[in-house]
Amino acid sequence: MHFYFKGYDLTANKIKWYSNIGIHCDYKLGIKNTADLLKINGQVRKWLRKCEDHDPLPAWLYPYNKKNPNLAKLSDGDGRNDKLFTYILKMQSQGTAKKDIKETISIINNYILEQPVDKSELNIILRDEAFMKESFFIKGVFHHDKFGDFLINEHHICKIANVLHIYHDGVYSDREEDIERMMVKHISSLTRAR
Repeated sequence: MHFYFKGYDLTANKIKWYSNIGIHCDYKLGIKNTADLLKINGQVRKWLRKCEDHDPLPAWLYPYNKKNPNLAKLSDGDGRNDKLFTYILKMQSQGTAKKDIKETISIINNYILEQPVDKSELNIILRDEAFMKESFFIKGVFHHDKFGDFLINEHHICKIANVLHIYHDGVYSDREEDIERMMVKHISSLTRAR
């Protein structure tokens, strides 16, 4: 099967990679020349559904690694919980947002694992303390781009009518103070110069 998505942040084809949920995939970009079969055994491939506007590539389908993460055979008693915890940290280090990681782990649990964990155990695996605290300083230098990406992912910052908004108390706010408060919450030593 072939699926078409928008994938703006993919910059290269990734052939024979595993997705975040451990499915073996080929990722091909429309801007790159690649050979794709139009016919199989002399028959034109059948479209199940055509659309004009494509959805963004879901985080759980993003390329993870060329190496198989071996998620399908995990079951009780073989380090399944530890593997899922380690998997959270690996996805987080690749820049995946916390909400996307939680969705990905839930999909892995419900559809990929041979023996899923129960709901209470899954809640323990996905607790906030399981996620590492972000570090935006590398060798003493503040990386504003990493911090910006973190804020966008964690606090749903977006542009509305060309003005930055942050999701706060159930609504989008364009108050600079709300955005600054979230910035200082994560890095109390943050100054305007940084």
